Amino acid sequence: MSIYVGDREVRQITFPDGTRMGRVLGVYVGAERIFPPEGRTEEYLFTVGATGGIASGNQVRFTPRVPWWAVAVDVIAIGGGGGGHGGDGGFNRDGQGGRAATWQTGTIALTKSEGDFLNSFQVRVGKGGAGGSAGNAGNPGAESKVSYGFDLGPSVSSQGGLGGSSYGDATGQAAGDVSRFGMEFPGGAGGGRGQAGWSPGGGGGGGRGGTFGGATAGAAGGAGSVWIRFRSSA
Repeated sequence: MSIYVGDREVRQITFPDGTRMGRVLGVYVGAERIFPPEGRTEEYLFTVGATGGIASGNQVRFTPRVPWWAVAVDVIAIGGGGGGHGGDGGFNRDGQGGRAATWQTGTIALTKSEGDFLNSFQVRVGKGGAGGSAGNAGNPGAESKVSYGFDLGPSVSSQGGLGGSSYGDATGQAAGDVSRFGMEFPGGAGGGRGQAGWSPGGGGGGGRGGTFGGATAGAAGGAGSVWIRFRSSA
């Protein structure tokens, strides 16, 4: 059931709250909620190559519009995987693989009124860290983050994986899988020696060791990803 004024469905109800307009998050008749409508959801999956993204340093930024009926958003995020360490050209040692990012999940309450400047919603997806050149450490992956209210409000974020920092096992770390909110997402596998990590969040492989200039660079980590689900029920 919804509230209508004439033939138009009411989108938001606000009330004076100090110097701003507060938002009514629910209207009930007895135990039945009539506003906003129950059971509405919208889901989105954001990756570094998704349509509408704007590159911003080592992240890709998205600004999806918050549906008028949404009172909460579920978030599953993972940052970019770390890059692998470059191989050793003096002692023929492989570089260490990059570390995977870690899944982070949470729910953000959407309480601001439409038109309130704090009613802003931003998704940033982290890129994988670059591999280190021969003999050098890999770079960390970038953070993936969902924020509400220009970073002044609640957020859910996943730091990127660390870059390989020494010599040893050249295989990048796998990100593992996550199951939350009735959804299941596989994490990216780690890259083999000299191979990039898989998205989302897998660590890049370390470089091959060698002598007399035969060492190779480490490989990049896999990019992160963010899944969100707006919903009309808290």
